[in-house]
Amino acid sequence: IQMKIKKTISILSGILISLFFIYLAFKNVPFSRLISYILEINYLYLIPAVIPVALGFAARAARWKILLSSKDKSSLIFNVMMTGFMLNCIMPGRVGEIARPLLISKKTDIDFPQAISSVAVERIFDLAILLLFFSSLYPFITISDDLSYNFGNYVLNKNLLLGFASGMTKIGLVLGFGLFCIAFKKTRRIMLLCIDAMEFSLKKILKAENRVLKKYFFSPLTSFINGMAKGTESVKSPSGFFLVVILSFLVWFFQVVSYYVLAKGCPGIDLNPAEIAFVLIVVSFFIAIPSVPGFWGVWEAGGIFAMSVFAVSKTDAAGFNLVNHAVQMFPVIITGLVSAWLTGFSMKQIRHKRG
Repeated sequence: IQMKIKKTISILSGILISLFFIYLAFKNVPFSRLISYILEINYLYLIPAVIPVALGFAARAARWKILLSSKDKSSLIFNVMMTGFMLNCIMPGRVGEIARPLLISKKTDIDFPQAISSVAVERIFDLAILLLFFSSLYPFITISDDLSYNFGNYVLNKNLLLGFASGMTKIGLVLGFGLFCIAFKKTRRIMLLCIDAMEFSLKKILKAENRVLKKYFFSPLTSFINGMAKGTESVKSPSGFFLVVILSFLVWFFQVVSYYVLAKGCPGIDLNPAEIAFVLIVVSFFIAIPSVPGFWGVWEAGGIFAMSVFAVSKTDAAGFNLVNHAVQMFPVIITGLVSAWLTGFSMKQIRHKRG
């Protein structure tokens, strides 16, 4: 009974915090006008807008299967992936990014380091595509230095956007360099020799072998690096790399299509595909701001700022982004809950696996 009470309190707290973040995003938008706008949307565009969302996640599953070098059923890979994305939508700390490799390592013979490495490679490709889109579009888009939108303690403006782009570029380069060193035998051998040298130096300082450190730090670290190397094998071949690149483009292409189709049913949103792609990029950058599960509030704030660049009114932008957020998020949650049931997932299993 106490566990049920705690879960209920946790869920209610999450809902209240989400509502507060949505309030922060929409506090500059007249509520009555927002409701009126939402009622004016042509919801016949909803189904065709959801179809690209499904296709995008199918492309993600196909890409992850390649990165895992897995011979397991595609349905299993898809269900585990959707379970992870569902957890990202409903739980704090993007726990799905860890739950997904833990769950696939439980359900298959793929070990955890290989699985976590595949997720890291996946994120590098996503970052690369986003940054490529951004660098291709930004020179043709004029953002006024005076344009800004307040969200809590943050002021969304041109400088913050460029800061996020710069920060994500640096993160991508660091991750890419680290995985590059792990992927190739010569650089990986240097890393492992450095670990051996650290262990040897510690042994000389202590004048004895520290069995605890060897068992719980040095040996697991060596095994982890070797395991992560397996997660990079698929992109070391030209064919594997090319296929992952194509699927990564498709992932983001389908999301742009979904945004664009829904925009056609929303009054006051008359943006071309390139402008819609820019809105998607800005939202993707700004949801890096710490927020509640599902990015409620910060997603809408990022979208309102991006659409303000193209002179879309705050009310129209707020209505579109709120409905679009639901279109992008709810199918993931529903599919993820079904996937969790099909895979027999529970947080207890994840905690047991981590232990």
